[in-house]
Amino acid sequence: MMRFYFTAGCYDDGRVGEVFVKADKIGTLASGALDAVCIMMSMLLQHGVPLAEILPKLRHMRFDPSGFTKDPDIPSCSSALDLLAQWLARKFLPDPMDVKTNAS
Repeated sequence: MMRFYFTAGCYDDGRVGEVFVKADKIGTLASGALDAVCIMMSMLLQHGVPLAEILPKLRHMRFDPSGFTKDPDIPSCSSALDLLAQWLARKFLPDPMDVKTNAS
């Protein structure tokens, strides 16, 4: 089982402005890729792109690790980025169920 640790920094009004992910049992390539995605997502948020427009791009992406989680609110994910998108949606969007598709 792999563990992911998500952290989000917020503005005073509660909007998310930066995202961090750390994982155990992960190699340098995957760790670097997760860091790069978080940096790009943070820059998008800081330049005014709404979270609701970013998350559909990450939802349902498929690659390992994937599968069931121990989080009762997020029972399964198709990748680490899908798990991150689900976590951010549940924490910061008024209706997390709106983030359903991998928009192009």
